[in-house]
Amino acid sequence: MFNSDRKGFSLMGIVIIVVVVLGAISFFVFGNFIESSRVTDVERLISAAVESQGRQLMRKGNYTKVWSALDASQLAPYVNKKGEYVSQDGKIFMSKGGGMDKPNNGFKMYFDEIDGEYFIVAERVNSLYTYTLVRPMKENTIYCLPKKGKKPDVDFCKKYMDVSSAAALPADPRPIFEEEEE
Repeated sequence: MFNSDRKGFSLMGIVIIVVVVLGAISFFVFGNFIESSRVTDVERLISAAVESQGRQLMRKGNYTKVWSALDASQLAPYVNKKGEYVSQDGKIFMSKGGGMDKPNNGFKMYFDEIDGEYFIVAERVNSLYTYTLVRPMKENTIYCLPKKGKKPDVDFCKKYMDVSSAAALPADPRPIFEEEEE
């Protein structure tokens, strides 16, 4: 009958352990796949915005910080929906909509100007990930900047930038100005 002196795992215990391990692995792999697809979408938006900014520079002689001033057809369906995807002043674009006060699981995108240099910035919002993507207008590189102390950000940015360690991740390309002490 039932022998309580038996030691080891039962077949059912082994099956449960295998299912849990496979579930954890598939969750991690699937999560990375979903995040990579979201980044691919935002990379397309960044490229469209950079190209449109180039046309803006040729026509007007300067870049703009206002999304609705851009002529990118890929962005037009989004930037025309005031309050849904673009802030009232037109300077913040939410890649997945949801409004400014309650963003969806996407990117908060804006143009940053520092000392005459322009950058497009995409901050990951409302997610396990909180990294930032930065592309200088004059370069063809998108930098992935993890939030300090966030292991999922660091791991994702290492993979995105194709580096093996967190120390090898590039610094923020935007110039940082420190005030000189008097």
